[in-house]
Amino acid sequence: MLTVCREKRVFRRTGSLGFLVAALVIAAGITARAGILSETDLQRLANIKPLFQTVMSDLAQLSQRNDLPPGESDCVKSAMNELMQISNELSSYEYLMTIEGQLKDQGDDSSVRSVLKFAFDKSVALLTSERPRLEQLTQQCGKLPLSGPRVRQSIQFIDAVSAILNSIQGRI
Repeated sequence: MLTVCREKRVFRRTGSLGFLVAALVIAAGITARAGILSETDLQRLANIKPLFQTVMSDLAQLSQRNDLPPGESDCVKSAMNELMQISNELSSYEYLMTIEGQLKDQGDDSSVRSVLKFAFDKSVALLTSERPRLEQLTQQCGKLPLSGPRVRQSIQFIDAVSAILNSIQGRI
């Protein structure tokens, strides 16, 4: 029962990043028809959510092991907390993604482009500013046999999302 409740709490917390990704995909879908984002961009954005779910699921499963040594457990919990904090901070841009549809309905491509650019810029800046904390965690936990690979997976996820957003950001 405790395991199920803990997993539900983890996945409930991951919802904000999932929602942000969904909002990005929806916003991108609307703007793709206007030529702001390509179908390739849309696919790349759609790939973010399953990546995040995989990373968080791996961390959650590892955190529930009864035989996990305290140092390993601390690293896993820290990685989960860092990712959740990033997710929560990114959720502050959800509104910008959702009003994109209203701006598009008014036929103002420059407004749509400005909103998307701002949201992408802030999201990339946030990921860039938060990466050093995950890098520090990677240095602390990287050699641990169980949590080390999961912590590295977390930073790889942040790098992958940053790369996706950076590549799209340059064309907005």
